[in-house]
Amino acid sequence: MAITGNKGEWSEIYALFKLLGEKHMYAGDENHNRIENIVYPILSVLRREIDNNKDIEKVYDIVEKDIVVLSIDREELVRIPCSVFLEQSRKLLEGIKLSHGSSFSLPDIELFMSTVSCTGLKAKSVDKSDIRIVIHDPRTGVSPLLGFSIKSQLGAKSTLINAGSTTNIVYKIEGLEMTESVKNHINAINRGDKMDLIGRVRYIYEQRGKLVFHHYQNDILCKNLMMIDTILPEIIQKMLLNFYLTDARTVIELIKTIEDENFIGFDLTDYPSFYRRKVANMLVDAALGMVPKTKWDGQYDATGGYLVVKEDGELLCYHFYNRNLFEQYLLNNTAFETPGKHEQNNFGIVYSQDNDYYMNLELQVRFLQ
Repeated sequence: MAITGNKGEWSEIYALFKLLGEKHMYAGDENHNRIENIVYPILSVLRREIDNNKDIEKVYDIVEKDIVVLSIDREELVRIPCSVFLEQSRKLLEGIKLSHGSSFSLPDIELFMSTVSCTGLKAKSVDKSDIRIVIHDPRTGVSPLLGFSIKSQLGAKSTLINAGSTTNIVYKIEGLEMTESVKNHINAINRGDKMDLIGRVRYIYEQRGKLVFHHYQNDILCKNLMMIDTILPEIIQKMLLNFYLTDARTVIELIKTIEDENFIGFDLTDYPSFYRRKVANMLVDAALGMVPKTKWDGQYDATGGYLVVKEDGELLCYHFYNRNLFEQYLLNNTAFETPGKHEQNNFGIVYSQDNDYYMNLELQVRFLQ
């Protein structure tokens, strides 16, 4: 049976071949440009797969100009020149770009995959690491094994925080004389056959009502945010509300809205990055370990950072060791987004409970590219 997958899934194989072919990776800046003087030599690449119904970690060692594929018992299975991997990565990139549809196969690439004991597209992962790499860090002189999450610009935009019932934030409607008729009118505000969520929220404010933060529907998300910073639940709910009330969309723009309001009343004169610092911490933690539905202990899964596959095929590393660069990359390249599915999570609909009226807004953060 042919191996099929979408562009994002094929990008994982592309990243594997590209890393093994080039034997190093460059750091990227916040604008997706290569930083020429920050380069990490690669010693080994490890990738978990399901092979014959067994969870196996495949090891690809770089030995001079060759890639040695090792078995689970560290026996040499095959030895192939790095140049072959680099050539296969070029063919794969071309195949990904020329392919259409949500899922497709690439028989020539699949044939080479079988040669190097690569059996599947999506690496098996119980955390946020898609691939693990042993790098030589020239600054510290050590060679750590680090987990990286792969983000591809070749397919659909990746999400940083996925929307769902676990990301619902509940707001109480105040200042508006609510009746069942008014509720039904708001819930009928649509744009074609889709909800006009921005229109619904702004209508409430046009009628001199307002949405007042009530609680996080999922207590786990709230507590995870508090693990990062006790005031983060307040900051995030305010940014989400401003997403619907203003034209701000990107994380940077939304941070500016709460800085201008300074709704917490913090003295920003000497500490102008108060809000920015806390949001940046959340983005890093969401990138490397924290997910809304799981109790988080503060430990990172993707201990290395991100690998970004650019549209032109260049591979950039956002290494957690360069935290400032990693933070700036996340700040510059993420935005809040209206989730695609609503009804199943009771999202964007005015509803009554104990004689009061509420609306749930759903948090979703996606990469711009």
